[in-house]
Amino acid sequence: MIGTLWAQSYCPLCTRYAFEYHENICLECHKSISRYIIDTYADHRCPECFAPMLHAGSVCLCESRFPFYQIAYHRGLLRTLLHRYVLSKDTRFSLYVAMLCKPAFDVCLKKYCSITVVPLPSGNKFKDRKEFTALNGLALRSKTDKSVIVANLLCRIRNRRGFSYKLNAKKCVTYAHTCDSSTRCLVLFDATATSYKNITKAVELLKNRFSGTVAAICLAMD
Repeated sequence: MIGTLWAQSYCPLCTRYAFEYHENICLECHKSISRYIIDTYADHRCPECFAPMLHAGSVCLCESRFPFYQIAYHRGLLRTLLHRYVLSKDTRFSLYVAMLCKPAFDVCLKKYCSITVVPLPSGNKFKDRKEFTALNGLALRSKTDKSVIVANLLCRIRNRRGFSYKLNAKKCVTYAHTCDSSTRCLVLFDATATSYKNITKAVELLKNRFSGTVAAICLAMD
């Protein structure tokens, strides 16, 4: 009983007692993290890089080869949150991270009507499972008509140079049979990215296998 009360009364990020929470994080921590959030509610965005624009006719000078969407700056308390999200086994962090990404998925839905979220595997099975669960919960909140689904289409393999990604052939075949990929947008998701090259390679793999648009969402670049 005491353990239950303790778990419900302290913030997992700052470990302080709190009475009001926002997706398992206390309101004080949520306000601090919100300062590093890039404007995710812009009415108009660049179709290539999703950067905010003043109006629909604005010209963006991006050089991205695919729509790339970054949500926040990797600083302050948000850096601490993502560090604990990666290393901690506390599933409460994953719910909050997924919530931070919801506006970005909503932007994708306005443009593409239906999206498939593809988590970028990290090699940490516990983190990947935790992330997949959180994204599934986010998909249920975004739409109930299955316009948002989550699919593990990539897997990470080790090699002499470190690691690389490859398509999960079995799951790709299942996905191709169950969804019309030509009418959906595949959105690659990574909470923390240390290299833009890894995201680019993963996007190229998806582009080579599926028709239609492939975009990428990253909560914060390291």
